Amino acid sequence: MKKSALLLAALLVSAASFAQAVQTKSSSTTTTATPTGTKQTSTRTHEVSTPSGQSKTMTMSKTATTKPAVRRTTSSSKMTHTKKTTSSNM
Repeated sequence: MKKSALLLAALLVSAASFAQAVQTKSSSTTTTATPTGTKQTSTRTHEVSTPSGQSKTMTMSKTATTKPAVRRTTSSSKMTHTKKTTSSNM
């Protein structure tokens, strides 16, 4: 019974820390013209940080290249997700 009460208390503390989480969102687009075509890169980042030191970051990047001679666009996408947690032994 005591273990389940301790586990419940730990979950409530964890939920409370995420309730006070700070979210940061940003996005950017870069267009570069070259003699062989145009390259456009779009990046979006979403980060969530808690007062206890935990953080999650998701970054999504998309690149599109247009070649004027072919008039065809190729694109590629990349997504990364990182999670950092800190724990202390009681």
